[in-house]
Amino acid sequence: MARSEKVLLDVRNLKQHFKSGRGKNKMVVKAVDGISFQIHEGEVFGLVGESGCGKTTTGRSIIRLYDPTDGDVLFRGQRIGGGTEAFELDLKELKKSLKTVQDKDSDEANQYKEKISELRVLIGEIKKDNAYKGETVETLKKIQMIFQDPISSLNPRMTVREIIAEGLIIGGEKDNKVIDEKVFDILKIVGLQPEHAHRYPHEFSGGQRQRIGVARALIVEPELLIADEPISALDVSIQAQVINLLRDLQAKLNLTILFIAHDLSVVKYFSDRIAVMYFGHIVEVAESDLLFKNPLHPYTRSLLSAIPLPDPDYERTRIRFDYDPRTHQYGPDNMPEFIEIEKGHFVLASPKEIAEYEEMIKENKKA
Repeated sequence: MARSEKVLLDVRNLKQHFKSGRGKNKMVVKAVDGISFQIHEGEVFGLVGESGCGKTTTGRSIIRLYDPTDGDVLFRGQRIGGGTEAFELDLKELKKSLKTVQDKDSDEANQYKEKISELRVLIGEIKKDNAYKGETVETLKKIQMIFQDPISSLNPRMTVREIIAEGLIIGGEKDNKVIDEKVFDILKIVGLQPEHAHRYPHEFSGGQRQRIGVARALIVEPELLIADEPISALDVSIQAQVINLLRDLQAKLNLTILFIAHDLSVVKYFSDRIAVMYFGHIVEVAESDLLFKNPLHPYTRSLLSAIPLPDPDYERTRIRFDYDPRTHQYGPDNMPEFIEIEKGHFVLASPKEIAEYEEMIKENKKA
């Protein structure tokens, strides 16, 4: 499927915070802290970063395995998820301001009351929208996920047929002949045999188990496939098979893919565009070739410098770039923004850094 300019998934200021403990021991972990990106129809969008940066949490929040803390997730323009944290913080501030007004019947107090009432209605409407009502559920069916671990993501007590057919049955399919036919067909598509349908997950190799996971995701005919590090738990020889399988399936089934991984060399081979994530923030987005040719953010340069190549001479002289976030020296007058620094190339940068990156782009074009 050729990449289109039509936006399929639109993620806006997505936040996913997790709270733990109580009282003085209460902690908030900001796993995803205000990221925005778009995925176009027919493209493979790579999301890379080190372990713990929030890649998997992003995928799970999009598909509503986690309910986002804040932001919006839109699929074909329809809101399928999001949170209300920003509005709730505004509501809290308005309530505090109202308490400081001595005359509760004054115009100032009435304005606060009106704004509080409007915010309460808005928050209620958003929470109502977030409910799993029919339209949202139908849309979410068009997004499926391949999970990272092919062992723990498959129920050991279910046969392959039961695992793959579960989505069809939940969707209302009751005809066993139709179910069997679709299960057998999808097994062939992912490179397995119909007779495998009656076996259990422990009877397969790691690569075969991942193919079962792919089949389970594809049988409901999704438009967007979220592949969460689908090869990280596999042997190197099997990794290439699964990547090539996904590439073939993308063309055959007209899929759009969000490909989550930490191996940049694999992501470059497979992705049209790449987003680099660091500690809950996206720091750079660009076309795959452009990102490798002209990385701007120091964290991206650090990741690229760590990619090994099968060349002893190169490895002897390879210069590794260490990333230290303290070098940014962000402050009240030097806060970063996510900007388009050149066509299709976005980077998280402060006003001081923007000038440096623009100079880097000029130098690279001269070279």
